[in-house]
Amino acid sequence: MQAIRHYLHLSQARFAARLGVSRSAVARWESGAHPIPLPVLRLGRLYALSSIPPVAFVLDPVDPTAPVVELGPGACCRWMRADQVACGGRLFRMTCHLSRRRQLLAEACEQHLAFAYEAIDARIVAKLQQEQHRQRRMLATRERRRTARAATPVPSTS
Repeated sequence: MQAIRHYLHLSQARFAARLGVSRSAVARWESGAHPIPLPVLRLGRLYALSSIPPVAFVLDPVDPTAPVVELGPGACCRWMRADQVACGGRLFRMTCHLSRRRQLLAEACEQHLAFAYEAIDARIVAKLQQEQHRQRRMLATRERRRTARAATPVPSTS
């Protein structure tokens, strides 16, 4: 989130206004105090489809003490496609937090980063659709229970 915001040269308040959330929510997501909700990740997808390259927002926060992972000669990432584009550059780790319990992880080299992002993005959209379907089912169940309770006759005390 912070990488997207910095790339767009926006303050937390202006970025929050664009996302339609409070500034404190953006601050909590950036600090890692709360996982980023799926709809916000979907908005990130819209930014990705604009002029922002995927590398601007799929990278985990940089840990200065972590060594840079390089692909050695002859090594390839798991995203090497049928066109046999050679792997190269640094190996990036992408983490998408879908909820407190679920997250999508992927690793890709610099050459295949955009391809890996597209695959992760498709999975995020699929998970969003699953969640929306689950929410609709829960709402329908609640509504059926509510109408069943309202239709139950109350015994008279006379």
